[in-house]
Amino acid sequence: MKNILLLTSTIRPKPNQPQLKLADPAERLKDYDEALEFHCHLLEQGIVDKIVYVDNSGFDLSCLSEHYPSPDIEWVSFYDLDYDPSYHRGYGEFRLIDHAFTHAETFRHMDGTDRVWKVTGRYMVKNLGRVIAMTPPSFDLYCNVSHGWAEMGFMAWSRHGYEHHIKSLWQKFATGKAPELILAEKILATTRTPCRIVTTFFWPPFIVGRRGTDGTNFQGRLTPVRFALEAAAKLALFPFRRLISG
Repeated sequence: MKNILLLTSTIRPKPNQPQLKLADPAERLKDYDEALEFHCHLLEQGIVDKIVYVDNSGFDLSCLSEHYPSPDIEWVSFYDLDYDPSYHRGYGEFRLIDHAFTHAETFRHMDGTDRVWKVTGRYMVKNLGRVIAMTPPSFDLYCNVSHGWAEMGFMAWSRHGYEHHIKSLWQKFATGKAPELILAEKILATTRTPCRIVTTFFWPPFIVGRRGTDGTNFQGRLTPVRFALEAAAKLALFPFRRLISG
């Protein structure tokens, strides 16, 4: 079983995008570069086996690939931003994911037990090793859903899960409605499926980075306290979860 990290990227967004404050390509590239440096350390430590970095703004990724020349990183760059600007950016990101699964060699050679961990490329999951270690033994879609909202900045799936729940999902995002709401509705409405869907993270991810919408930090001032409380609760439940899922 391999853990494959999928980093989604839009380094050069179209100008005048609605609800996008963090729009300067140089500033965005700096964020992507900082996150990529962190992810490369995960690769060196064996926490992830492969990285697939995909940018949908047609940006020349040689400045990154030359800086991070690992043979375990695959680079994909293409242009796909000419869609209705009223659509939420989740529409473009999930079109990007389908492009990656069609064109990246890493995904073409995925085993049925391999897992893809999708992270918005400017974010860093600081405790990814712990998150991976404490996942259920098997799943097809691993996405935290709470109060009708699916957290899409960080999620995971198997090839089976991709085929049944991620592939062509962007078509449902052809609207201004937040894709997190659309995906949550889809997951919660699923009754009969050959996939195993897990909607609660067994260990909370600690995500660091800036939101593109307003440029603010993903983590708030009280986040460390809330994380500590949630982690303590998860740790208390972990032996029981391992028992029922093993």
